[in-house]
Formats: sequence, C-alpha cells, structure tokens
Amino acid sequence: MIYILTGSIKSGKTTSLSEWVNKQDGNISGFLSPVKDGVRYFHSISTNKKFPFSVIDNNYKGDEVVQIGKYTFYKKAFKIAIEEIEKGIKTNADYVIIDEIGPLELKEKGFYKIVKKCIEVSRSSQKTHFIFVIR
Repeated sequence: MIYILTGSIKSGKTTSLSEWVNKQDGNISGFLSPVKDGVRYFHSISTNKKFPFSVIDNNYKGDEVVQIGKYTFYKKAFKIAIEEIEKGIKTNADYVIIDEIGPLELKEKGFYKIVKKCIEVSRSSQKTHFIFVIR
C-alpha cells in the first residue's frame, strides 16, 4: 500500500512523520528531509545518520549536482538515499519512507526511478508499505 502525506511548505510534514516514526516498533527504512539552519538534510531512518543534500555554495556546478528552480542538490546524496530505499525494499521493511517527491521527479530526475520501483513493489507486496511525502 502507498500512503501519501501532503501539505504546504513548512507545514510540519517532516516533523509529524519523524514523530510517527519514533513511536513505531516495526522495521522502517527510507529517509526524512529535515531543514536545519537553512540546509536540507537526508536523515536515514535505519542508521540515524544525516548528510546534507542541498548545495549551499551556488557556485558549485557540474555533473555532481542537479538543479531545479533556485535549488541545487548533490547527486551523491540522492544516490545514498536511493540505496537506503532499495535496502528497505530488499529487506521487506514494514514501511519505506521517501521525504519528499516533487518537481525534480516530475522532470524524471531525483527519485523518479526509485519511486516507480516502489509503486511496482507495492502492487506485489502485502508486507512493505510506502509513505511518500508530496508538497
């Protein structure tokens, strides 16, 4: 099953989801995307590690970043987050969380391919549920 959490910018989606995750006993994988001091981070749910994915220095360009509107993100950060999602799928986690899906995915970038895979898995898996955060 796929669950969608939606809301406007800075409405508390990530905070609410983080509180929900902390109350669960099951196997949860994926990531949350908190913002601290203006920097967006990927927060691995299974390892509790955080790493920045938004580029602070806008002079940082090239093949190592992807840009959408005024935002620039590290491609390597997406790769790490996608590995976390794939790990959740392979281990049949109870829930796999992607925080968040947006304009980048509409352009078939970012999490586009892994979101498609999650949808396919949800059609065949009764065990793993997916939570997508969408603005």
